[in-house]
Amino acid sequence: MKLRSSLDNMGYPIKKEERNPAEVTCPKVPLRLRKAKGSEDYFDPTVISFGPYHHGKRELQEIDTIKDEVMLKFIIESGKSFPELYNMVRNMNLLTRACYVDCSKEKYCDDTLAMIMFRDGCFISYLLDKIVREQREELFLLFVNHGNFLGFESAFRDVVLLENQIPWAVLELLMRLGYSNNNKVVRKRIKQCIYLYLWDISPKEVLEDEDEGPQAEGRQAEGPPHHLLECIQRDLTKVVDRKKECTHCFNFIPLYRFCLWNPFPKASKKEQNPADDDKKEQKPADDYPSYRSLSELKAKGIHFKATNSSPHSLKEIKSFSFNDVEFIPGFFYAQLKLPPLILNDGTTILWNNLVAFELSHPIEVNVVITSYINFLNALIASPDDVKELRSKHILLNDVGSDEEMFKFFKEISTCSIQDRSIYRKVRQDIEKHCRSKIRTWVAEIIYKYFRNPWSALGLFAAIAVVVLSIVQTYFTIYPVKDYCMESICSYLKRQQIKND
Repeated sequence: MKLRSSLDNMGYPIKKEERNPAEVTCPKVPLRLRKAKGSEDYFDPTVISFGPYHHGKRELQEIDTIKDEVMLKFIIESGKSFPELYNMVRNMNLLTRACYVDCSKEKYCDDTLAMIMFRDGCFISYLLDKIVREQREELFLLFVNHGNFLGFESAFRDVVLLENQIPWAVLELLMRLGYSNNNKVVRKRIKQCIYLYLWDISPKEVLEDEDEGPQAEGRQAEGPPHHLLECIQRDLTKVVDRKKECTHCFNFIPLYRFCLWNPFPKASKKEQNPADDDKKEQKPADDYPSYRSLSELKAKGIHFKATNSSPHSLKEIKSFSFNDVEFIPGFFYAQLKLPPLILNDGTTILWNNLVAFELSHPIEVNVVITSYINFLNALIASPDDVKELRSKHILLNDVGSDEEMFKFFKEISTCSIQDRSIYRKVRQDIEKHCRSKIRTWVAEIIYKYFRNPWSALGLFAAIAVVVLSIVQTYFTIYPVKDYCMESICSYLKRQQIKND
């Protein structure tokens, strides 16, 4: 009977009017990630909801009334009337419905959907504006007046949830109408908020991105993001301003400069002729590295360092990106520079939602953050590896232990999905270094005997004992005549004969 209801009178399947799944630009968290243990701690809002997915939940009603007060403040500060702003948002309902899964008119009429978007958009715009202006006291008092002392700390956490997104077109419209009519200013406000959230850098010290060059052209070709979380993802994964073409992250191209790691650097084959690199046959074994941990690589002479996009130099370089990975080869040593990853209660939620966004079907984005987390995860085999990365300021954590960071990497759900083209060049360069017997042999000796002064002194003492033993044995077998004493004796004899 079920099959019969799906066929027409001629026995052909009934064609159903289905929406193009590519139109769903504000997706839900993939089911596989939802099934992971403790997923609700990362993907569900704690104090406030935005958009239709969690709208009307009973546990979020306590603070939902704050949106009305913020909406009135937004209208007053914008200098425009409520009907004017509301009608602009309502006219975008057709676009808004297409952004969500199950956002039909039967579930949300036009007036209800427009009011949800308007209230939520006003709140997010107001929140970002107060954060950028460093007026967080007003936000704190606003939440306190509604009986929620901890709501302010959780508000921005809920803003970056994948299922708490509203269409970028709606948010950008309200931010332009309310605070600035410049799209660049809107993007800069979001960048300032995320840098304050991640690095605790004052919004006044965050510089704008360059508007010229291939990177800027690439951003323009991408078009506007679909929502706030995608805007954050793009800012954290954009190609950094290096004088090289980089279509993927982790392209290990050495720099032309003198350094202790490589006194005489040579251009990689990709630098000399990029076309030749594409003609190479990729061996299946390249995707399965022989190393199993960071400790193994360190023992083979590969040292780790945070890139220039560390929080200590962000004020000078204008931007941070997970694409900013650099490999400097050398004769005995190599240096792998990796962008730092901050882990605390707030950022772990952000990383999980960025991973969920990159893995959400059918959004077509570069899975850079997911691949980077998988890359670090492949290097981390024990808390000792975490300790090494922490000591190099690649993993930054101010609340938990090395064991807790190790647990995060082993529990974060990425569905083992990654872009292997991103890692292929990395593995090739690391494998090339590791397969060099001279390099690894010298590096292993230095790693084993020169890690601390006592082992180095012990090695030198052992070498000295061996050398002295060899010398003593040689002179015992082949004694050397004392020509000096013989000369002195002969001279005295001659003087005695003269005196006589």
